[in-house]
Amino acid sequence: MTLEYPPAHLSRITAFYEKVIKVKADVAAGPGLETFDVWHDRAVFHFLTVPDDRAAYRRLLAQSVSVGGHAVIGSFALDGPEKGSGLEVRRYDGPMLAAELGPQFSLLKSEREIHVTPWGKPQSFQFSLFKRLCSPELLKHHARRSMSKSKAYLGSAIVLYFVICFEILIMISPFAGFFYSAFSPFLVGLAKYPATSWLSAFFFTHMVVPPNNLLKLVRVLGSVLFSAGIVVFLICVIQVYSSKLLRRGPVIKGLYSFIRHPQYIALAAAGAGLAILWPRFLVVVLWLAMVFVYYLLAKDEEGRMQRQHPAAYQDYMERTGMFLPRKIENAVPVTTGARRLAAFVVLAIFVVGGAFVLRQYTVEHLPLWTDSKVVVLAVLAEDEPMMEHRMSDVLNLDPIKSRLAENQPYLVYFLPRNYVMQGLIADTGDDWQLYKRHHTISRFGDWIFHPFTHLGGAHASAFEPEGHSHHGGAEGTVRRLIFVKISSTSATKAADAFSIGATRTPDFMVDVDVHTLTVLGTKNLPVETAWGKVPTPSF
Repeated sequence: MTLEYPPAHLSRITAFYEKVIKVKADVAAGPGLETFDVWHDRAVFHFLTVPDDRAAYRRLLAQSVSVGGHAVIGSFALDGPEKGSGLEVRRYDGPMLAAELGPQFSLLKSEREIHVTPWGKPQSFQFSLFKRLCSPELLKHHARRSMSKSKAYLGSAIVLYFVICFEILIMISPFAGFFYSAFSPFLVGLAKYPATSWLSAFFFTHMVVPPNNLLKLVRVLGSVLFSAGIVVFLICVIQVYSSKLLRRGPVIKGLYSFIRHPQYIALAAAGAGLAILWPRFLVVVLWLAMVFVYYLLAKDEEGRMQRQHPAAYQDYMERTGMFLPRKIENAVPVTTGARRLAAFVVLAIFVVGGAFVLRQYTVEHLPLWTDSKVVVLAVLAEDEPMMEHRMSDVLNLDPIKSRLAENQPYLVYFLPRNYVMQGLIADTGDDWQLYKRHHTISRFGDWIFHPFTHLGGAHASAFEPEGHSHHGGAEGTVRRLIFVKISSTSATKAADAFSIGATRTPDFMVDVDVHTLTVLGTKNLPVETAWGKVPTPSF
């Protein structure tokens, strides 16, 4: 092909060309160049398939482009050819190039172009425009300041989350008074308003043995997720800190050979388990917040690793997924900010919606007995036949009948006199204010590793106050009935007694021998539970 220019144009082109400085050198060898305002690479970088060569290119680019300058880099796009001029290439899109160049270059724009070769063959290219931000020294200074501030915020959020999740551990410890003096007003405030009352409510059984096998499976899953998550997290901690102490570079083996952040997956699993073990809706919302925090932490760590180990870590990122194996993440790409946000919204809807569905299913399957304005819940599954057979006669006993207010809906808890969780229902006495005992660790262990028997009595030695017999056994047919007034709800069906908007106020309790229909004692109850005004589980 011949190009013909008018003489005037040709003279200007010749004069400009004579000013051009031509340098013949190996880019990967790091030649010394002057600084430029614009760096244009039509298709060089994608030929650098060796990590060390790309690292050398990055160093040369950072040294040669002035702060505030720009770099235009073209390469085969992700759907472009795998070879160019018979040589292997690496294909890119804009974000992948940005990850390669590091934080000193900000991606401004990326466009695709179909180039047709002289032989008529189309080739898919991409061209990305970057801006040079600042010097490496200043960048490191800003990064350190930003990192320390973000770590402070994120660390505070993580501490808050675990304080909330370990509420159950604190509430049975001697520190309960200190904890709830600060936390109780917050929970009470949430429960006060219809828009937020659901956050302080519970969506799964805690003081009632799960009534069917599916719900028991969910409860066991909570213990498994929590235990396994903590174990995997500790393994990750050992891997990371042993690598730091021995100066082995980035951790890419062991659990980290499958995904890049197994430690955060482990913590998320442990948090999900805790949300089942202490099933307050607020814990679910905070779990979602922590998932978002873990994502931010993971991005921060990856940025630091790319700056400290650019070649090795970039190859590692190409082999492994962020939170899931690479094949799964490739099948469901969430590479853009909009897609990541959409994925988080879907996760939030699934998790919170799933908690509401689980709550409804649980309430529908509770072992209940109903009669007029009274709903009775058998806390232990083995008590359900006794409740069904004798509850009508029990309610007609004079010491009980005389106390029932006319047209007042009641929720009655049918349980053994020494049932360990009764303090969550009402303040029935000092023996059931568990934070006054000194078995916090053993109770917590039973709560995790004996999800049903710690309620039913097989491990009562760790739970029961001294001098009390096990559930059943010597108690025989003696049961405690705790009467709770229900208000702020229509109470037209049994499930209304457990609705989130219902107000449950302890009224009185009766100890009765269900077999002989003998009342052994009655007691008026304070209007608060053993933990004061703090919203507690209703089932």
